Amino acid sequence: MQTAEEEYYGVWLSSDATQVDRAVQRFVVHPWGLCEVYHYETDKLPEHLNTYTLAAKWIDQQGNAWYISIDRKDSSSAGTARYFLIRISDLGSTWEEVSDPFEVPLPKDLNPTNPTYGRLHRKL
Repeated sequence: MQTAEEEYYGVWLSSDATQVDRAVQRFVVHPWGLCEVYHYETDKLPEHLNTYTLAAKWIDQQGNAWYISIDRKDSSSAGTARYFLIRISDLGSTWEEVSDPFEVPLPKDLNPTNPTYGRLHRKL
């Protein structure tokens, strides 16, 4: 069954895990609000689990899907929420994100110079 947020769900990979905030190489986003986070792409077990709520979605003029997601880590950060702004490319192949612990980031914050910026690619 397809859903309105289908481009959000799936397996996302990053071979660039050099930043502190981008210390994961793979995550699996499930439609029921669970995200499995793996430190290395080849890990068999997740490093931790996040739950998430999609608070908003819109499509820009270029066809990119934008999301606001409120995430909670399982136990590693005592259930603290973190706000994400995510842009998924019009082809559904690239995920870009920035995050903030206090407020929803703005589209102007989504750039590689932001220390919380991350870029991943969909595993086909």
